[in-house]
Amino acid sequence: MEFLCKTSANPSTNNNLAHIYLATGGKLTQEQHLDPNEEIEVYLYTFEELKQLLRDNGIVQSMHVTAFFYAFQRLGYFSL
Repeated sequence: MEFLCKTSANPSTNNNLAHIYLATGGKLTQEQHLDPNEEIEVYLYTFEELKQLLRDNGIVQSMHVTAFFYAFQRLGYFSL
């Protein structure tokens, strides 16, 4: 697990930060075992599918887009 950045959705109105990490090499070892009040859906995308979602504005939460930006940069998909 590698620390990528910390960021704030809106520092003018919020004082909370998101600490963004990149984890690689994960693998599915068992199915989910949710508590009765949990609802979690996992979606698996290829890099190309994820890029298309970003192009189509399919991911609108700024913190998620920021996480993808830093992860793609770290994984070598582009450089600045």
